[in-house]
Amino acid sequence: QLYGLEKFWAFLKYYKHADRLEVDSKLTEYLSQFKSIEDFRVVE
Repeated sequence: QLYGLEKFWAFLKYYKHADRLEVDSKLTEYLSQFKSIEDFRVVE
């Protein structure tokens, strides 16, 4: 599921020093496709 990715995305979005963190380029590229928290919703 996307639970962990959603939490990490939110952390990067709302943590005030997130721009100082080094995040793997593949992970950054993957997370860039999510523009809002709603994008993590999975239709069951």
